[in-house]
Amino acid sequence: MTSSPRPSIIFDAGMQQERTAMAWERTAFSQIVLGAAIGRIGLSHQGNLPVVVLATGMGITVVVIGVGMLYWSVLRYENLHGTLRAGEPPVHPLAAAVAGLMAVTLSLLALALGIVGLTT
Repeated sequence: MTSSPRPSIIFDAGMQQERTAMAWERTAFSQIVLGAAIGRIGLSHQGNLPVVVLATGMGITVVVIGVGMLYWSVLRYENLHGTLRAGEPPVHPLAAAVAGLMAVTLSLLALALGIVGLTT
């Protein structure tokens, strides 16, 4: 993706693109924190090696995905103004699908870790 210059006009007085970019950034930061928490939970189960490996690996994966989402949100915001100037729709359906899938996956992971934590 090439970076377009900063816009000289405002397309939406309500700053929808800016609010959307900030929402993606908050989501990315939440995933980074959640990944770190999952990794920390995994490391606290030192007597149970499979839980340590699984939770730590998943925690690192979630952190990497969160960092990637943060980077993507910055690039997407920069390129969005070029898209709007070209008259194209600003919606990116794949990004919304990935965020939804991550939310479901992380919820199931948190449930599994909670059950393992209660049984050990």
